[in-house]
Amino acid sequence: MLWKLELIVPERAREAFEAALTEALPADAAIASIELREGIDWRLEAFVAEPPDRALIGRIVAAVAQAFAVPPPTVTLSEIEDQDWVAENQRSFLPFTVGRYFIYPSFHATKPPRGKIAIQIDPGMAFGTGTHATTQGCLMAIDEIAQRQPIERAIDVGCGSGILAIALAHAARRRVTACDNDPIAVRVTQENAKLNNVGNRIIALRAEGMDHVEIARRAPFQVIVANILAQPLIELAPRLSRGLAPGGHIVLSGLLAKQETMVADAYRAEGISLVKRIEGGDWVTLMMRG
Repeated sequence: MLWKLELIVPERAREAFEAALTEALPADAAIASIELREGIDWRLEAFVAEPPDRALIGRIVAAVAQAFAVPPPTVTLSEIEDQDWVAENQRSFLPFTVGRYFIYPSFHATKPPRGKIAIQIDPGMAFGTGTHATTQGCLMAIDEIAQRQPIERAIDVGCGSGILAIALAHAARRRVTACDNDPIAVRVTQENAKLNNVGNRIIALRAEGMDHVEIARRAPFQVIVANILAQPLIELAPRLSRGLAPGGHIVLSGLLAKQETMVADAYRAEGISLVKRIEGGDWVTLMMRG
């Protein structure tokens, strides 16, 4: 049996609640964050093999709520069948193709179509299995750029599972840099890179944006991919633009269509021009060039 713990928290306190759960739950607990309303609230889910200490969870959640002056969120605890959860998870993630990339999980032993670049990614603790419109938009952009010109230097900012870094590694002629401010994402990226036989071609670093001495040493980059959220993209505009090689591409995603103008304007102010937009439902991926 598995136990599922769920609570809804405000955007500004999300990271604090995540950190609190990480400390309170066993090391093998799987914790996921799902944005419900842009900039407003998130649903946190945690899966554990043994019933968690509800009193401890309640005290920790109350302490975080008090620190942020928000109402304590309701913590829901439910018991689920192991096999039902695995089966549901596997049913929700089937192999699919984006451009030349064929994305598949390990539990589907499907032979990649001829001429496709296979990337194996399993659902896990870091964002990015390729199913979300933002990730697919980035994969399309990477594929298009790679078919136009050789890529010598590339970086995936906010790498999550590492899927975009892996896609870049298949296209680039040199080692690809990946970075994230979440140490779990850095570890997962390293693991997925090895799984896809590009472990020696991806350097995964923990960094805020591009603030890392190794990233500075490897800049400027011909391709910068950042699949995060609109506000961080705006804040990172000066740094990402400075790290771009002349004539290089910046791929921006994680933004809603209604946020497109303000994100694009932030980069235009840095001398970066919009080349193409890729729509995916309510989401947009921007291909920009220096």
